[in-house]
Amino acid sequence: MLYGMGTVIVFLTVLVIATNAMSGLIARYFPEAPAAPARPPAVRRQGGSAEAEEELVAVISAAIARHRRR
Repeated sequence: MLYGMGTVIVFLTVLVIATNAMSGLIARYFPEAPAAPARPPAVRRQGGSAEAEEELVAVISAAIARHRRR
């Protein structure tokens, strides 16, 4: 029983050491790419042009009509 438990403890110790070594090698030679900076949210101006408002309404209406046709 002592031989079996000793074998398991040695195996688990070697497994932990090997896992930590592989993790360190991967982190060293294949670092993660830096994250792309987040784009700031679009700011909507107050008092936009009437043409832009009408175009937006037309686009939304067309999208709703197409969705309902399906």
